[in-house]
Amino acid sequence: MKRIKLVHLITGLGNGGAENMLVKLISNTDADKYELLVISLLDKGVMGETIEKKGIKIYTLNMGSKGSLLIKLKKLYKIFRDEKPDILQTWMYHADFIGIFIKILFPKVKLLWNIRHSNFVKGIDKRRTVIIAKICGLLSFIPNAIICGSNSAKKYHKKIYYKERKMFVIPNGFDTNLYFPNSKVRKDIREYLNIPIDAIVFGHVGRYHPLKNHDLILKSFYKLREINENCYLVLCGKNVDMSNERLSFLVNKYDLKNIFLLGERRDIPNLMQCFDALLLPSKSEGFPNVIGEAMAIGVPCITSDVGDCREIISNTGYIIEEIETINLTNALLKYIELSKDTKNSLSINARKRILDNYSISAIVKMYDHIYRKLI
Repeated sequence: MKRIKLVHLITGLGNGGAENMLVKLISNTDADKYELLVISLLDKGVMGETIEKKGIKIYTLNMGSKGSLLIKLKKLYKIFRDEKPDILQTWMYHADFIGIFIKILFPKVKLLWNIRHSNFVKGIDKRRTVIIAKICGLLSFIPNAIICGSNSAKKYHKKIYYKERKMFVIPNGFDTNLYFPNSKVRKDIREYLNIPIDAIVFGHVGRYHPLKNHDLILKSFYKLREINENCYLVLCGKNVDMSNERLSFLVNKYDLKNIFLLGERRDIPNLMQCFDALLLPSKSEGFPNVIGEAMAIGVPCITSDVGDCREIISNTGYIIEEIETINLTNALLKYIELSKDTKNSLSINARKRILDNYSISAIVKMYDHIYRKLI
């Protein structure tokens, strides 16, 4: 078979859900079938080094820095002129939008959009992002295909005029050889954090952002500790540390004990081992990577009813119907009160659900099928 030249164009390479899925996808793409390139509209971010170690070339446009936008767009044009890819896969709205112009300039290139957002939340999502997404909806006859990262994303984007006949749903996939239960690491991480082995640890992984609902997590944990003191809370993610004025204010206001704000981490597969349950009371999600990663480790999840969370978790965790402090607190208490055998059963079933439905090998095959259909 012909080796396909595939370019991934992404807004940036920070530590986010789309970026993580891109790294997993290209790490498991057959190099005998595909020649891969990555273009970041911004810089190499924290993911760039990981990608380059796999022998994949990265181009950066640094559009977020000072300098002539025209010069940067000329650089992008030259990359496509010289590389002559067969397929352009764009990730997130800004890259999708730029992909339109690349398709016009290079009509032989097959354009594949990748939508990672499930829906917009008024007052939280940036107005410019919403406008670009809606413009893309009106121009969605241009790409050859559109991949949605979740069923909820497909349903929502149909409402803003994205062409349904071009949309396919491919969920996130997970490397179950990287994310798996490890009792030794669990013990080591707890010792490192000085957490008793028999304590209940709730964890949250995600950048600081209003959508992630850190305020609700801290307030619920405060209520929980009024009832049960043998519990701990571990939070990590970009700007999730005591230098964050809002978080430090809440920690001091509630005089919170047994809480760790660890900031951005590169050891998530290890850190998650110390969790008993993962919390994700977000206001909006599509198909959150962090849920699949936690479940693959055998960590049950307690989440809000957003995106595809209910479908992913099924009967292996808890869904909060209304995102309120009392509801999250009650869910935490409900988990604490489970018997040891029931907790073990949730853990085993959570991992089994990922193995059966969301392995990275199965997801890569779905992408490969669409790529082959385009050529």
